[in-house]
Amino acid sequence: MTMGETEAQPAHIPGKTEYATVTFANIDVSYYFRLDGGGQDFGQDYLRAVRTLPTKPKRVFEWCSGPAFIGFSMLAHGLCDSLCLADVNPEAVEACRYTVKKNNLGDRVSVYHSDNLDGIPKSEKWDLVVSNPPHSGTNRIIREWGNNPLIYMDNEWQLHRRFWRRVKQNLNPSGVVLIQENSNLSRVSDFSRMIENNGMRIAFVGDLGPPYSEVAIYYIGAVREEDASTMRGIGLAQQW
Repeated sequence: MTMGETEAQPAHIPGKTEYATVTFANIDVSYYFRLDGGGQDFGQDYLRAVRTLPTKPKRVFEWCSGPAFIGFSMLAHGLCDSLCLADVNPEAVEACRYTVKKNNLGDRVSVYHSDNLDGIPKSEKWDLVVSNPPHSGTNRIIREWGNNPLIYMDNEWQLHRRFWRRVKQNLNPSGVVLIQENSNLSRVSDFSRMIENNGMRIAFVGDLGPPYSEVAIYYIGAVREEDASTMRGIGLAQQW
C-alpha cells in the first residue's frame, strides 16, 4: 500500500451498486474498481513530486480525474488548499461528488461533469494541474487489455490536443501543469508541438521516484510561455 492509504473496503450506497473505499490520511475516497486507471498506485508519486515545487499550490485541478485518487490524496496530505475535479464519465463524477459529501468537503472541492475542459468556466483558476490521463493514442491497448476505453484510449491524441489548447486560460501566473504519461505508449515529442503551439513551454521531464521508479510512467511539466525563463527545470531532476 502507498503512503496514507488503507486497503479498499466496500461501502454500501442505498439503491446503487457498492463503492469501494480507499483512505488517504483523513479522506475516504469512494470509487468503482473499473474506474481505477492507476491513480491509487503510481499516481501517488505526486505526493513526492509536488513537494519538489518551489511553492505550495493553493488550488489544484485534476484533469481526467476518475475518482480523484491523486487530488483527494494531495488535499488529505496538505499539499493544496482546494481542489477542482473534472471527468467526462458520469460514474466518476458521481463517485467524486459522493466523496465530497461523505467527507464534508463542499467548501474546498468543486466537481464538474465535463467533456475535457469544455464544461469548466474560464473563471476557474489553478496553480497546479495534475493528471493520469488516457495513455494510448491508438486502440491497441483496448484490444490487448479489454478495459474501459475512457481510461486508456485517446484516439490520435485528440483529448490531449484539446486540453493543451485550453488549459492556459485557467492557469494562474507561475502555474504548473504536471502530467503523467506512459513511456511504452508515447514520447515527449508526441506532445511538445501541441504544448508549444498553445502558449506553453515544457519546463521539465522527469521519472517517478521510489517505489515507482521501474514503472513506465514519466512526467511532463509545462508552464505558461511568459513564465518559462523563471520556471525552467524546477522541481524534477531531468530537464527538458
